[in-house]
Amino acid sequence: MKRLLTAPLLFLTLLASSQVFNTSSTLNKGQFSFGVEPSFYMNGDNDFNLFLHGGFGLTNGMDLAVKLGALGNEEYLGADIEFPISSSFSLSAGVHNYYDFGLDGTLLYSHKLQSGVDLFAGLDTDIVFADDTEIIFWIPLGLEVGIQKNMSFILESEICLTDIGSNFLGGGLCFYF
Repeated sequence: MKRLLTAPLLFLTLLASSQVFNTSSTLNKGQFSFGVEPSFYMNGDNDFNLFLHGGFGLTNGMDLAVKLGALGNEEYLGADIEFPISSSFSLSAGVHNYYDFGLDGTLLYSHKLQSGVDLFAGLDTDIVFADDTEIIFWIPLGLEVGIQKNMSFILESEICLTDIGSNFLGGGLCFYF
């Protein structure tokens, strides 16, 4: 089953979400997460948004994430499925609505710097179905620091590689249940 999903999701990732807010590890089956992330789109207006992130482990090795961005100029609503493709890499694919409908894909790498501290980076992409279809690429860079057993601080930035899109900076707390 995992092999059947890998090829189409990898294809989406290489063709086409900002707000990664996680490392390449996935939630275990039945595990929940909840995060709060104040963030800024650095687009000349420095638009603020407050993201609420929720996650649920569907199986050991596959999770579902839902994100809501509120308090900005436009609400963001998105969801994705993530699964590992190796011990250090994960792949996610999903959908979002932020001004326009879009498909999301992220290839993410994580590296443990020390116990409780992970660095992550990758390629994050959107295919946005506006008046003209737009393809946007970012490089997500971030750090997750475990504060307690079930709580971590996540700092992330996304560097936009295309003329359309914005750079992004956010950070917040994530709780695991």
